[in-house]
Amino acid sequence: MIWLIVPIVFVGAWIWVGIQEEDIFGGFLAGLAAAILAGLLCFGTCAVIECASDIEYEVAESKEISALVDNARFSHSVSGSVFLIQTRTDSTLKYSYMYYENGRGYAFDEVNAKSCYINYTDGTPRLDIYHPYFTNEFVRRLLGCPAFPGYDYVFYLPQDAEVIDSFVIDFE
Repeated sequence: MIWLIVPIVFVGAWIWVGIQEEDIFGGFLAGLAAAILAGLLCFGTCAVIECASDIEYEVAESKEISALVDNARFSHSVSGSVFLIQTRTDSTLKYSYMYYENGRGYAFDEVNAKSCYINYTDGTPRLDIYHPYFTNEFVRRLLGCPAFPGYDYVFYLPQDAEVIDSFVIDFE
């Protein structure tokens, strides 16, 4: 919400200077300068508020993940002990995983390992995607955005699960 100030300041300064000085181009430059100043003030305000505000995490989505196997026949259940594959793209470590999507079938996805956590569980293997949010309702409405743009990914794997760095499906 606070970011709505920038376009309002731009348009207001453009019109005000344009009418006062009867110079549309000068009004545009004044509007641009005022918008940049307003943007810097908004950015500084947001930075201070984010540092001073309490942040909590909630589960935005939970996916049951499946083990990766090759040369097996299955019907809504896959068995094995490999749940995550490490891949490196342009020196960025990522984790790839497989999950079942109702009505569509099995799908693969990958997430940046920098925002991942791996825990071991006796329960069903799953991925919980946590979304950060501000605990203060006023701050949440003022900023009009989440606490951080990213998510945290928490994998819950069986005790004997393996994380490998390559996996090839050869359909044999």
